Amino acid sequence: MRRWIGHEPLSPSWPANVDGELRFYAAILGAYGILLLLVARDFATRMHWIPWVAATFFVGGVGRALSWVSAGTPHPFFLALMTVELLIPPMLLVL
Repeated sequence: MRRWIGHEPLSPSWPANVDGELRFYAAILGAYGILLLLVARDFATRMHWIPWVAATFFVGGVGRALSWVSAGTPHPFFLALMTVELLIPPMLLVL
């Protein structure tokens, strides 16, 4: 969180790469990890949760996309990660 004095921030804005990573990991570490642990404990009976796990991964990609819009273009590697995060979950659901 940035603190302001007058019209100037106390610290510079986050770089686009850092902003995207933080938004991505907020979704992943908060929900994706918990869902994976729950599904892995009893995969046979919790297989129907896979769409939720895929949706959570997708939300991580959406966080990167929002970061791109609000903080600027990140390094191409992070754009590639975002592409994977936005394409793999729908492909999983089709399978």
